[in-house]
Amino acid sequence: MRIRGSYVPGGCTGYVQPLDVLLNKPLKDLIKDASDHHYKDHKEEYEARKFMAVRDKRILLTHWVAEAWEEFHERYKE
Repeated sequence: MRIRGSYVPGGCTGYVQPLDVLLNKPLKDLIKDASDHHYKDHKEEYEARKFMAVRDKRILLTHWVAEAWEEFHERYKE
């Protein structure tokens, strides 16, 4: 396998990695918003460590991604 590393100078990400700037960053922000809302709505359960199992975390993440994806399409449909 051939792998080549490359250095991306600061301020150039938007030019060489447009998906990171145009798609991934806003989507990751929406996923974080969904997880923050879930925490606020279930703070007592988090403090009781209810969501500690890996299984629970994976399931929650899939829900947050789905919510973020729908919100992303609604906000940026144009």
